[in-house]
Amino acid sequence: MLGCAGKGYAAVVDPQDNDLDSYIEFATTKGMRITHVIDTHVHADHISGGRALSERTGAAYACLARWLMFRSVPLVVANMSVAMVSVIWSMRLLIGLRYPVHIISSMGPAFLMAIATESVQRAGQFINVRLR
Repeated sequence: MLGCAGKGYAAVVDPQDNDLDSYIEFATTKGMRITHVIDTHVHADHISGGRALSERTGAAYACLARWLMFRSVPLVVANMSVAMVSVIWSMRLLIGLRYPVHIISSMGPAFLMAIATESVQRAGQFINVRLR
C-alpha cells in the first residue's frame, strides 16, 4: 500500500483476495481513503483481490499488464507469434525424439509463453519511456 496521509489518498498494489479487510482497516487507521487499486500482472501464486477491493472502496482499478499489452496490437502479435511457434516446435521436437509427452513435458513450452508475455510488458515500458 502506498499513500499520502497529508492528502488522505492511498493506492493498493497487487492486493490478495484474503486480505481485503486489512487494507481497508489500515487505510482507515491512517486517515486515508483507498482511491486506486493496481494489479501489476495476472497472478499465478495468489488470487487477486484487486477488482473486489476496488468495488468495496469505490477506487479506480487498473491491471497494468493488460493495459500495456493490449495498447499495441502489433507488439502483442509479434511476441505471441514467436512464443506460439516456439511452443509448437519444441513439442514437435519432443514427440519426434520419442520422449513421452505428458504434463511435465509441456511445462517448458508453457514457460516460453510466460516469457513472451513478460517481453511484451517490457517492450511496452521501453516504448513508453524511451520514445516519448
